[in-house]
Amino acid sequence: MTDRLFDRTVTAVVPVEPDAAAAADARQAVLTKPPGSLGALEDLGRRLSAIAGSCPPPVPGAPA
Repeated sequence: MTDRLFDRTVTAVVPVEPDAAAAADARQAVLTKPPGSLGALEDLGRRLSAIAGSCPPPVPGAPA
């Protein structure tokens, strides 16, 4: 049983979307704020966009 769950999980993992990450970087660049002023939040937004494949990324739902 555990092996099947592992196999399903591994097959569900897909590469991130570099175009969405680039779009997130471009979006951050036009916001009215000093570049890098949000620190780790900017990196998080970039990663979420790359994972979701869209910019802006969807708002996360309630945690499980």
